[in-house]
Amino acid sequence: MESIRYMSDGTPVWNYSASQSYPVVIRQKGVDVPVNIKLSPYEPAELKEVLKKLVAGYKNDKRNIEIYQEDSSAYNALFDAHFEGMDNTKNTTEQVRDWFDKNPQYKASVVTSSFGNIASERSKEADEDSDVQFDITASFDGVCTVFQTIWDEAKQQAVKVTMAHNYAQPTEAQFRTYRNARRRKFLGKNAIWTVTENHDTLEKLYDNIIRSIGNASVGEKLCSPQDRAEWLGQVPLWHKLLVCDQIFGEVIEKNA
Repeated sequence: MESIRYMSDGTPVWNYSASQSYPVVIRQKGVDVPVNIKLSPYEPAELKEVLKKLVAGYKNDKRNIEIYQEDSSAYNALFDAHFEGMDNTKNTTEQVRDWFDKNPQYKASVVTSSFGNIASERSKEADEDSDVQFDITASFDGVCTVFQTIWDEAKQQAVKVTMAHNYAQPTEAQFRTYRNARRRKFLGKNAIWTVTENHDTLEKLYDNIIRSIGNASVGEKLCSPQDRAEWLGQVPLWHKLLVCDQIFGEVIEKNA
């Protein structure tokens, strides 16, 4: 099953239901080695289980802020369950798997550089333009555009796939639900402030407002409004969480 296909104008479409090769870089003996690692799609419950084990936040000690993050080896389970192979090597898949087992410190970075390496496509002009004004007549229905670079095995090249998540205007109750699903919490044992997330709630918020996704498919079917029930459950959870934050994060803080 192809993981990438192309529209008539050459636009790449990502098939969420297929195994996918991701371009990543592994530093070996001080040298950055580009490789493509093939992973099968994960289930939302798998990522939720991993995210529960991670705690990130900050300590504020004498006006100095220290970023705190627990051991990211929790991601290793996703690597172990979904690794299917790696190119740019003369070794077999089993030999490569054994190498990763002997060097598990690479597994988490592979997962975050593949499954989790998605970013929002925001307008730099809007960020930098101090004259941008808020239009109270504008509809909050809209599009949240995200992108990710993946490897096209057929063309043997990296391809940037831009996915437009089209959504309906969130209600006041949904904004309130989002705020309740992402709360700041003080962990006395570690003396840190952290943000706790209810990933089930965030996933449901996404599912309730997203109507279609441009340049994405499940199998041969595009993620269109009429087939929504068939593809919604196969959108990667990492995508859903990022899109939720972009849509519901209505207050933007700009660093000085």
